[in-house]
Amino acid sequence: MRKIYLYTEPDGGVPFLRFLAVTDEKMRQKLRHGLYCLARFPDYMTEPHVKHFNIERYKDLYEFRERIRILVRIIFTLDAAGNVIILHPFVKKHDRNTMQALESSLRMLHQINNAQGGLTEYQWKEDANAAKTNESNHGGRGGAGCHSRNCFALNFEEMREKK
Repeated sequence: MRKIYLYTEPDGGVPFLRFLAVTDEKMRQKLRHGLYCLARFPDYMTEPHVKHFNIERYKDLYEFRERIRILVRIIFTLDAAGNVIILHPFVKKHDRNTMQALESSLRMLHQINNAQGGLTEYQWKEDANAAKTNESNHGGRGGAGCHSRNCFALNFEEMREKK
């Protein structure tokens, strides 16, 4: 299972956690579930869930996509071990929002590389709702909310074990 790291600003703030704090509960659950699938299932790194940028300047960046009435995007990258580094979450209202987020993400990567910004491992246990979401979405109900074949296989195996 991949680890998920969050970009930490030089002052200690974590943009992703601030973003989660202002989103509604349903979107928070959907984002947490998507991150769980991203960390757990390699097949989840494909469209429509994830877009890889082809432009040379942004070739190391990916966009995680979710939608409930609004389009939410999270720009992230992968480290050498394949772990996810979440950089910049945002609500997409215009195409220019993506370009601004990409530029902001490049600045964040630059800060990480120059030891100005840091990384914090995302702790699923500290996030009580994430555990609740993962249990409900992966607890034998047919993979509610996750469209990965691996998710369905996981739920099938869990159902067989419960019998």
